[in-house]
Amino acid sequence: MNSSENFALPPPSPDINSFICFGNIGLQAFGFLSHCFRLGVLDITSVNISCFPYEILNLLFLRYLALGEFVDKLPPEISLLRSLETLIFHISVQCLELPESLKRMRNLRHICVRAPETVKGTCTLPSQEGITFRSLPFLLVNLKSLSWVDPKTCWDILRQNRNLKKLGVRGDMKNLWVFLHYRLLLLDRLENLKVSNASSGMSRLSLLDCPEKVFKASPGLSNFVARFANLEVSDASFGMSHKFKENQYDELRSVPIKFPQNIKKLTLENTYIKWDDLSTLGRSIPNLEVLKLLSDACIGLAWKTSRDFPKLKFLKFHFVKLMEWEVSSDDFPSLQRLVLVGCLELKMIPREIGEIPTLQVIEAHGCNRYVARSAWKIKEDQESMGNSGLQIIDYKNWWEGAKVYQLAQQDAISSSETEMEDEQ
Repeated sequence: MNSSENFALPPPSPDINSFICFGNIGLQAFGFLSHCFRLGVLDITSVNISCFPYEILNLLFLRYLALGEFVDKLPPEISLLRSLETLIFHISVQCLELPESLKRMRNLRHICVRAPETVKGTCTLPSQEGITFRSLPFLLVNLKSLSWVDPKTCWDILRQNRNLKKLGVRGDMKNLWVFLHYRLLLLDRLENLKVSNASSGMSRLSLLDCPEKVFKASPGLSNFVARFANLEVSDASFGMSHKFKENQYDELRSVPIKFPQNIKKLTLENTYIKWDDLSTLGRSIPNLEVLKLLSDACIGLAWKTSRDFPKLKFLKFHFVKLMEWEVSSDDFPSLQRLVLVGCLELKMIPREIGEIPTLQVIEAHGCNRYVARSAWKIKEDQESMGNSGLQIIDYKNWWEGAKVYQLAQQDAISSSETEMEDEQ
C-alpha cells in the first residue's frame, strides 16, 4: 500500500490477511489495523514511529511483524502475540533491551534487529542474575535465527536453544573474543554466523588472537574470562569434562577458537584478523560456502591463499584494505561468484581467478580502475580459450579521490542493506 496526499484507508475487515506499506502512512493506520483481527502479516517498516504502537497487540493471529525505526523499548506485552513467528524491527539507537517476556513466545522463530550503518545497533537481553529472570519459564524453543544481539547478554537464550541456525553478534571486541572462544562451539547446528565488532577505534585484540597473547595484552581479562566461562561449564548438559574456577587459567589459555563444523555462511566486520589467520580459519570450517569480509575484517596488505576454502562458492570483499592477492586456480575449486566493493587499494584481480572452472560472475563495485580492467582482461583471456560463460558486472569503478570514495561507500551500504533484506 503506497502513501499519497489523498491517501485513504480501506474499511476495516476481518478478511484482510496481509498489510504491507511502502510509504509513511501516519499514525491513523494503527487504529485501522486494530479492527483487522485476523491479520497474519504486517510490514510497516517505512513508517517512522517514536514508540511501539500498542494497537498491534490486538492482532492475536499475527505471524509476521516488521516495524519501522523507533527509539523506544519493545513492551513486555509483545508476548501477547502468541502466534508470532518472525519479528523484525529497526532501531536508531546503539543498544535496545529486549523484554524478558520474549522467552514465553513459543512460536517465535526469527528475531532480526536492523540499524543504520552509522549506528551499528544491537539488542541486549535481561541479565541472568536478575530475580525475575528465573521466574519465567523458557519456551523460546523454536528460535532459528537471532541478530543482532550483544554476545555478553544473549547466553541464556543460546544455551537453552542449541538448534539455532543463524546468529548475528555485535559488541565490543573483548566480549566477542570470549564468546567465540568459550561458547560458540556449543551451537553445533549453527549454519550462518555474522560477527561485528562495534568498538570504536582500532582494537588491541584480533578476533583470532590466542588466549595467551590476549591475556598478556589485556591485564585483568583472565579474571573476566574465568567468571564468563564458569557460567558456561557449570551446566552439566554441556558435557564439559572440567569446570573453570577462579585463578585457574591454564585451561583457559589452552583453549583455541573453534567454529561449529556446520557453518556455511560467515560474515566478519571490524574483526582485525590477519590474512594468514583467515586461511587457518578457512581450514577449520570445511563446509563454508559463503564468506563476506566487511570493513576492517582483516588487516595487512597481502594475502597468499592455498586450498583453504574447498567448498567456498561466494566470496565478498567490502571496503577491505587489501593491496596484493596471490592465488592459484586450485585455491578456490568451488568458487562461483567473486564480489569486490570499494576495494580502492587492490592492484588487480589475480588472473588465476579466471582459471577456476566453476567461476560464473566477477562483480566490481566502486573499486579503482585497475580492478575493473583486470576483471575484463580475465574475461578476454577466458573467451580466447573458448569459455564465454564468465559474466563481469562493472559498476562505478574509478579513482577520483575522497568524494568518489564516499559516493561509492553510500551505494555499497544501500546495496548491502538490500542484500540483508533478501536474506530474510
